[in-house]
Amino acid sequence: MVFSLGNIQTVCAEPQNSGPMIEPSAVMQNIEMNVMYRGYANKYAISVPGISNDKVTVEAEGATVKKGSGIWIFVPTEDARKVKVTIYADIKGQKKAMSTMLFAVKTLPKPEAWLTVNEHVYRSGDNVPFSALMNESAKLEAGFGPTEAFNLPFEIVSFQVNILGKIIIVNGNMFTDAMRERIQLMKKGHLIVLLALKARTPEGATISLSPFTLILE
Repeated sequence: MVFSLGNIQTVCAEPQNSGPMIEPSAVMQNIEMNVMYRGYANKYAISVPGISNDKVTVEAEGATVKKGSGIWIFVPTEDARKVKVTIYADIKGQKKAMSTMLFAVKTLPKPEAWLTVNEHVYRSGDNVPFSALMNESAKLEAGFGPTEAFNLPFEIVSFQVNILGKIIIVNGNMFTDAMRERIQLMKKGHLIVLLALKARTPEGATISLSPFTLILE
């Protein structure tokens, strides 16, 4: 018997040994999203209730797969549009397929930067109160969007800011005293242009992000 619930598909199988009847089933839970992303190590927790993890194996078409610490890691091939995953269990010495699932393959969105002040988010083109720009908690963050369910820990390592024609270079992601001194000279409608944004990816590489503009409210 096979039944599905969202991204989890379950197949019942015969019990591994005698004793109370147990209906083992394969359960695959996506830790991060309901799809697999190309060029990314997609992490899944996979288990077969009633069967020890050392007797569970996984095969994939359209992706490489390896077992990590408590997880399985899938990396879709460059040309894959779907990934077919089959979960097997060793039951009484026999390899049995417990579940087969298909996953769509998508390309990761391009990361972007935004301003965060006390949990309030300001994105490119937003009007920002003077008090927020002067707040010592003002900092730049980056990712696939502050409201996206799927996100990765990008870290802003440096940026430049153009305030009233003066370029200020900043190491790190926090607004500086030099920036706040310049902001005090601004008037309503003036622009703050953040550019030359550099961010560190989860893998440790440094990438450039698109500039963005904020408007003094």
